Amino acid sequence: MAGEPDTFRVSPTTGGLPLRDAPLMDNKAPGQAAALGEVLTKSATQVQSIYLDQLQRANQIRADEAANQLKEAELDLTFGENGYLRHKGRDALFRPGGKSLTQEYGDEFDKRSAEIMGGLSNDSQREAFQRVSGGMGTQMRGRVDQHFETQFGVYNASVNEGIIKNQTRAIGLNWADPDATNAAVLSTRGAVYNMANLTGRNSAEEIEADTKAALTPGFLTAISTMLENNDPSAAAKYIDLHRKDMTAEGLFKADAAIGEAQDVQITTAEFNKEFAAQDAVEVANTPQQLMMPVRGGVGSVFGEKRGLKKDGTPRIHKGIDIPTKAGTPVSAPAEGIIRYRDDPNGFGYYVDIDHGGGLVTRIAHMSQRGFEGGAADGSRVAKGQIIGLSGGEKGRPGSGNSQGPHVHYEVLKNGKQVDPTGRHATSGASGVSGAQGGGRKSLSALLQAGRNNPLIANDPQRLAMWDNQARTMYSAQQADRQQQEEDATNAGYNAVIEAGGDMSKVSPSVLAAIPGRAKPGLYSFADNVANPASNQTADLGVYGSVRMGIASGEITEPSQITKYAPLLGPSLTKQLIDDVTSVKKGDQRALDSVSTTKGVMGWVNPELERIGIDEKSNPKEYIKFRGTLLDQIARAERAKGGALTGDEANEIASSLIAESAIKGGGFFGSSPLRGYQVNGKKLMLPYKAIPVSVRVTIEQSLIRRGIKPTEANVRQEYYEATQAIGNQ
Repeated sequence: MAGEPDTFRVSPTTGGLPLRDAPLMDNKAPGQAAALGEVLTKSATQVQSIYLDQLQRANQIRADEAANQLKEAELDLTFGENGYLRHKGRDALFRPGGKSLTQEYGDEFDKRSAEIMGGLSNDSQREAFQRVSGGMGTQMRGRVDQHFETQFGVYNASVNEGIIKNQTRAIGLNWADPDATNAAVLSTRGAVYNMANLTGRNSAEEIEADTKAALTPGFLTAISTMLENNDPSAAAKYIDLHRKDMTAEGLFKADAAIGEAQDVQITTAEFNKEFAAQDAVEVANTPQQLMMPVRGGVGSVFGEKRGLKKDGTPRIHKGIDIPTKAGTPVSAPAEGIIRYRDDPNGFGYYVDIDHGGGLVTRIAHMSQRGFEGGAADGSRVAKGQIIGLSGGEKGRPGSGNSQGPHVHYEVLKNGKQVDPTGRHATSGASGVSGAQGGGRKSLSALLQAGRNNPLIANDPQRLAMWDNQARTMYSAQQADRQQQEEDATNAGYNAVIEAGGDMSKVSPSVLAAIPGRAKPGLYSFADNVANPASNQTADLGVYGSVRMGIASGEITEPSQITKYAPLLGPSLTKQLIDDVTSVKKGDQRALDSVSTTKGVMGWVNPELERIGIDEKSNPKEYIKFRGTLLDQIARAERAKGGALTGDEANEIASSLIAESAIKGGGFFGSSPLRGYQVNGKKLMLPYKAIPVSVRVTIEQSLIRRGIKPTEANVRQEYYEATQAIGNQ
């Protein structure tokens, strides 16, 4: 009505906007009201448009957020801890549950997508998200398919690589079986062809090159085995058969190895013929003195206990072990008939040589046995002739149960093992033995023999091998001859001792074996043994020097002792010979005695210096004292039945020092004994000179007896104890 205020409201039809009250105005201007209505209508339309635009943008942002969550899930399924890229080779091809890799990860992607969509609030958001997730899912499945194809190639390649590796090994192991070798070659060719299709190296030239590269290692292994079995002729035939299937580098290696083996075989055979011709002059029906098959010290002695058998009895070592580098030439200990044996779980490759008269030598753990033309199975070999190469390296052909490079050597008499060291020098010699002369050529003659042999002289490599063998064997021959002379001389001295100096009771064969330059000393020694009344008193100074020589390792052979026999007398000479022989055999009691000798002199020397005695300034007194001390220790050890302890030996030394000083004019004359206390006829060591372990024992004993362990009381107790020992 006229005169009433206009109270209408406007609101967008879309709803949701707050109602607006129109301002009050006079109804006196209808035109003005109409204009105002038009303005308000336009304003409402604009507000509605703004709202719709903001709503659309809000929905899109939410859809983008959901898409970003899905992208994060996709990255996790691709690169995460269990992403599909983590699955390689067979793992990618064969999934648990039987699904393909694409299906497994596509389903997981769809599951993550559905979970994210479930969190959206309206259809507009869901429609926008679906447009993005559909494309992402298709792209991810495509990438998984690509990874699957790649891993199929990787798996296929690994399978073919495994085939090539196994067939190459089969070629090397089946070198004596042509059918198995050909089957392995065909299988390798097939695997290489499959690899060519996978790698793209599929031209004819590339396939052939890759095939040769795959086959060559197997052929080289086979050839190496033949050469280790000392069969270069078989290796040469084998290489000719498969030459077309090997690389140029492989052929070069094979030809070089075969050529060198053939040269060694021919050179050794010819050299053995030359030596066999020389030995023919020396071969006789009388028993032969043996030589060691290789040079070197004895590692394990005869009779050594090595654990227990199944029945609980000790397992005894029935030979000796000689450590030596694998490939060292092994020589026949004497002339005889050779037989080749094989014991894979024990001796490995070994030989038995029958020398006649019930004597057999056995050499085990060899890497090669025999050389073509030189020592066939059942043939007669000469003393010192090379019969093979040493071995013993674990895992190598011929080693048997050996754990390290060495040869095992036995001597059997009438089928029973005897100690080899009693029949020849334990130091041994690789090469030919025997006295010089009697058909034995000089070194220059041996070298010239090679230059006169057309099979050797026209080949520089063979000639070099010949010269090396000649020099090695000649040197071994000389060493063996020297050792035999020393052993013969030692046997002569022992025979004289047993005969009581009566030379008529010494075997003529023993005397005949002694070199002429050693016989004057032997007869002089025999006279001393036969006439003890005319003998001078045994020189204990010389005795002490020899004992120290044994302890230090400077004296290792009985023959080094016999030259001192006239000064030692028969008893001490025999004692020292027994000592060095026992040490040489590795007798534990003898080794303990050596240790005691070293220990007591290590204590005595500084102690003597402390009291004013010096080895350099008082040499005569020192040497005499040392000999007397070591003689007393040896007597005490014989009485005890074993080596003395360090403290026991030191107590004897202390007592001897004190006794000498008390008597006056002893070993040290009137030399002042600094630090010693003389009380009447008592002479006591300084407190600090008493061994610590003995000091502690005495102090504990005094405390138990209720006596205060003063230095004076300890010295008194120690003096009384050493006096008691000295008087025994």
